[in-house]
Amino acid sequence: MVIVMNYEILDEEGNVINTIVADLDFVELHYPGQFRERVEAEPPASKPVPEPTPEPQITTLEE
Repeated sequence: MVIVMNYEILDEEGNVINTIVADLDFVELHYPGQFRERVEAEPPASKPVPEPTPEPQITTLEE
């Protein structure tokens, strides 16, 4: 089983110049010492959606 991950390819100064999806063997072979695993930020936890405020009831003198 081959596990693929997102990797950032780095230039000589450590700047990201590309992002690829590959397995570790591939990036070690083709980009030795010039890559790092890309860590995805966790999406914020979703907050519950509040229920809408009900419309106020209009009362008349007849009621």
